[in-house]
Amino acid sequence: MPFSAMSRTRQHYNDNAAQALPAGESAADLLVISDANNASDDPSFGNPFEQFQMTQGGYRASAMVAAFSQPKAYVSTSLMWDTLSIPVCWTTLEPAGATERGWVENAVNRWAAATNNQLSFVGWGLCAEGNPVGIKILTSNDWPRAHVGTNNNQTNPSMWLNFFVTDPAPSASCRTGTVEYRQSCIERIAVHEFGHALGFQHEQDSPETPPATDSNNPNECKDKYPTPLTFGDLTLVGQWDAHSVMNYCNPLWDNNGQLSPLDTLAVQTWYGNISSYTAWNNTVTIPVIDINGSKMSAALINNGSTFGIIALSPTAAGSASEASFNFSNNTLHIPKLKYMDRQNSPKFVTDLYDVWLSYDPTNGQLTITSANAIRFPQ
Repeated sequence: MPFSAMSRTRQHYNDNAAQALPAGESAADLLVISDANNASDDPSFGNPFEQFQMTQGGYRASAMVAAFSQPKAYVSTSLMWDTLSIPVCWTTLEPAGATERGWVENAVNRWAAATNNQLSFVGWGLCAEGNPVGIKILTSNDWPRAHVGTNNNQTNPSMWLNFFVTDPAPSASCRTGTVEYRQSCIERIAVHEFGHALGFQHEQDSPETPPATDSNNPNECKDKYPTPLTFGDLTLVGQWDAHSVMNYCNPLWDNNGQLSPLDTLAVQTWYGNISSYTAWNNTVTIPVIDINGSKMSAALINNGSTFGIIALSPTAAGSASEASFNFSNNTLHIPKLKYMDRQNSPKFVTDLYDVWLSYDPTNGQLTITSANAIRFPQ
């Protein structure tokens, strides 16, 4: 489409932003696609969102830093799954455990629900012979535990859960309490162990865990667990999550099996199919953009001062955080964008941003107009 026609279209949407796309035109027809061959992998470009903040007097220089902290997660990024559909099976399917298996499946789907169901645990039948890919669950009268992330592919079984039906059970109260309490034990433990299976480590082992002398840490976590049980990458660094389902020092045992806000943000970051910026090729990948009701996927290339669109196509994918493009003011909003620079592994996430860009229809370039690092109250 010639630039003159694009300018006309912009005026059309200024008149009524809610209208459908003009007849015979797709969202791709209304946006200029740049030549991907002009893309640069110049590492000197750095972090464009942090640079924007600095030029604006930025978040990091503001008084808000004292009241807000960077979200974090203690994870093993090298063990995060590449797939969003993770196979799960049971080593045995005894009829007596059918109810409990249903409790487990329903409870751990809280992780999936937090990603707008981009993540899914699939299968749930009897494990095939040998060592099939995925999470293999053995029920036994033993302490529950699980391998971390893709290490679940290495052994059979790879996760151990206890239904607390045999004496002596590791937890007497889970064994002798009411049926409702036993269900609660099984569910909250399953949510915790599936957190490990996704690649999340124990929160109390994080270097961000406050010292025992910290008045905000009544559980004296460092005294209770002086030797780390798990090791991982400290990514999205800066805040310890006292309420994580992965935190032994949570005042509520495994947070009653309910994900904390930071647990939710963490699983969305790695398994929510959200937008990303990869520093090694200066590319923004946007899995889903809503463009006046049309769902598209896109790729942008950082040209040093602006971004060009190098790919745009229809998509049936979903996302825990869709981007949106508004033709009434030619703005692109990416509410969650993860910045990745391979610090420890290709899946290491350095920061999260809420980004707005302005689109110039005369040259097809986008310019950052707002880039706010996502922060949580301390």
